[in-house]
Formats: sequence, C-alpha cells, structure tokens
Amino acid sequence: MPTDDLPTSAGGHCCWRPVWQDGDRCVWHTECAGKSVEALTARGNPGRRLDGAILTDVDGLSEVPLSGTTLANATLSGADLRGVRLRDVDLRGATLGRVDLRDSDLSGGTVQLRYADLSAARLRHADLSNVDLRFATLRNADLVRASLVGAKASGTTLTAATVISTRLAGATLRNADLSDALLRRARLANAQLRGATLSGADCYEADLSDADLQKAVLEDARLRGTDLTGSDLTDATLENADARGVDLSGATLTRTVLTRANLFDADLSGTTVYGAVFVDAKINDRTEFGFDRGSATSLSDATLTDLDRLGWRYRIIERLSRQNALPEQARRAYRRRKAVRRRRHRKKWAVAKWTGATLSGGVMRYGEGPWRVLGVSAAVVLAGAILYPLSPGESLYVSLVSFLDPLAAARELPAWARYVAAVQSLAGVLLIALLVFVFGRRSTY
Repeated sequence: MPTDDLPTSAGGHCCWRPVWQDGDRCVWHTECAGKSVEALTARGNPGRRLDGAILTDVDGLSEVPLSGTTLANATLSGADLRGVRLRDVDLRGATLGRVDLRDSDLSGGTVQLRYADLSAARLRHADLSNVDLRFATLRNADLVRASLVGAKASGTTLTAATVISTRLAGATLRNADLSDALLRRARLANAQLRGATLSGADCYEADLSDADLQKAVLEDARLRGTDLTGSDLTDATLENADARGVDLSGATLTRTVLTRANLFDADLSGTTVYGAVFVDAKINDRTEFGFDRGSATSLSDATLTDLDRLGWRYRIIERLSRQNALPEQARRAYRRRKAVRRRRHRKKWAVAKWTGATLSGGVMRYGEGPWRVLGVSAAVVLAGAILYPLSPGESLYVSLVSFLDPLAAARELPAWARYVAAVQSLAGVLLIALLVFVFGRRSTY
C-alpha cells in the first residue's frame, strides 16, 4: 500500500502472507465477504500490519487476536466484534459500517479510530473511553449506554445517532455534527462542544452542565429538562429551540440567539445575557429569573462592566415579561434596572443624574409606586400642619387646603406662613402631577 494511504510515519507496506485458495491475495486482503474465523486464524499470528484488510461480514471476528495490529483503511463492515477487548489497535480511516461492537472494550486511549467510518455501527454498552474518534463517521450509530468518557471526537459526524444514556463526560466534540441525534439522558458534563451542530437533536433530560457550547448550533433542538447549569453558550444559536424546563442557572448566554425559543418553566437564575437576542422568545410565570441571585457581585462592589451587564439582564427580563403578558414581573425588572442605573451614575460621579434617579426612586419608585407618591404627599401636609401657628385641627385643615389651593388659605396666615403655603402648594402641584403620571404609566402595561 502507498505511504499516503497509511498513518503518518507508518511507511509503505507490502503484504508478505501466502495467497489464499486460488486467488492472488492472502486471506486478509482477498475481496470477499463472510470469511470464516478458522480461515483467518489457520496460519497463527497474522502479524502487526493488517492495513487495508477486508473483513466484511465476518462472524465471530472477536475471536481473532487483533490487539496490537494496524488496520488502517481496513474494511470491517458488518463484522461481529461483540464483547471484544481491543488494545493498541490503529483503525484510522477504516470502514466499520454496521459493525457490531456491543459490550466491547476499546478504552485506554490506545485505539485509533480517526477518519473511521462507523455508520450504523452497533455500539451498545461499548467502552470507548479516551478513544481517538476525530473526524470519524458514526451516522445512525447505536451508542445506547456506551461510554465515551474523555474521548477525542472533534469533527466527528454523529448525525441521527442514538446516544441515549451515553456517558460523554469530558469528551471533546468540537465542531462535531450531532444533527437530529437522540441524546436523551446523555451525560455530557464538562464536554467540549464548541462549534458543534445539534440542530434538531433531542436532548431530553441530558446533562450538559459546565459544557463548552460556544458557537454551537442548537436550532430546533429539543432541550426539555436539559441541565445546562454553568455551561458557556457564548455566540450559540438556539433559534426555535424547545427549552421547556431547561436549567440554565449560572450559564453564560453572551450574544446567544434565542429567537422564538420556548422557555416555559426554565431556570435562568444568575445567567449572563449581555448581548443575547430573545426576539419572540416565550416565557411563563414559572420561568425563573432569580432576581435576588442575579449577580454574584453586590451593587456596592460592582464595577461599571458588571453594572452594564446586570442592567442589560434586567432590560431583557423586562422586555420578555411585557411580550408575554407578565406585567408584575416586568415592573419588578424595570425597578431593578433603574436601581442599577442609579448605582452606575454614582460610580461615574454623575451627580445631577444620580440625584434625579435617587429622587425618582424615593418619591415615586421610578414611576411604579402610587402609594409612595401618596405617602410623600401626606408627609408634606403633616409638615405644614406642624409649621402653621394654629390649633392642631385648624392647622391640619389649612395645610390640606394650602396643598390643594394656596389662595384659599393664604389670607388667613401671617406673612411668613404664606411662603410656607406657597412652597406647599408647589409641592402639591408636582406631587399630583406625579401621581397622574404614575397611574398613567401603570395602565400601559
């Protein structure tokens, strides 16, 4: 075989084995299907180099000693390798379509399956821990309850593969294609999935906690009950994703696209959503935002960057709540956003803006507290009643009249008290106007 067809530095290879039957090739390289195990083992140890071997549809191939061999570019389609234990095997570029590897053990990091074709392979309960599967093809493969812990599978194609309850913790799946894969209850904690494609994948109750999903594509993915706590979804796309009941607490959603995503009953407590897109996203009253856990840093210790990101978070919550007819939650997010903005003015020493924001929050709760305005109005009336030099009952009456109409009571007061009445009247006009504004604003939700 030419050097270019073999693993790097393997060198060219010329088969030295005797020809089989009346052909011109040995039993390992003869192009025929269904070879017997007896024929393959008749001449003892086949040697290390079995590159390009043709072992299509061989039954009981697991009885053939293959550990320590090089099977680069070999063909093992449909072969029976159930329960086999392979060590130090190089299967780079091999074709293993429909191969039966159920209950097999290929762990240990010594098996090379780079560029191998495992389409429709049966790998149930197989142990592929730490195996090198880079750029391999596992289209329609059956990986139910298999173990790929720590496997190197960057660029691997797992389109429409069945990966139910499969262990993939710590696996590297960068730029892998898992489109339409069945990942129900799969365990992918701490997995590297940067740039991976999971469009249409079914990830029901899968564990993707602390996974790296930067720039991953999860369009139309089914993520019901998926655990994404602490995961990094920066620049990821979850357009039209069914994320009902998903746990995104502590996740990073910077610049993530969640257009038309269904977030009913989801937990977004403590998420970072700076620059995220939630156009037409759906939430309900059980969608958790964890207002009191929105930032690990208190406002007093927060930097300007922290405040910008927190303000963006509350703006997103406010907008989503308005779009989904949740007025109380929208008001709460609005007040939190204004409080963050006030703190930002203080950090930047913008005294005028900070003063205005403080008065707005104290007097009318940023336009959301009619009772706050009424309370301040009552305080102004009581303060006037204390200042006027009249009996308690008469002072309270004059103060109330002055608050509403200064001309009605000004003639009965001494000169200095008329100035108090004028100030009180001005405060009354402003507070009544603020009360009208607050009621008008609340009616718009």
